[in-house]
Amino acid sequence: MKSGIIGSGAMGSGIAQVIATAGHTVVLFDTNGAALQKAELSLKNSFAKLVEKGKLGKEDADRCLGNISYADTIESLAEAE
Repeated sequence: MKSGIIGSGAMGSGIAQVIATAGHTVVLFDTNGAALQKAELSLKNSFAKLVEKGKLGKEDADRCLGNISYADTIESLAEAE
């Protein structure tokens, strides 16, 4: 299953994290490139903290991050359910 999230703010990023952690792929969409970069950095930091606290293994965190893609065009959501 591939999910699409419109908006990469705190809520959108959080939803993307939950979906990715559940093992699904997700496209995080925002027309603001700076917001997408901020979201990507925030997600990397969140997963790093989970690894640091021992709640998630490094390989699992990397897999979760790999489940998330970032897009700035609405067409990128075409394959999302």
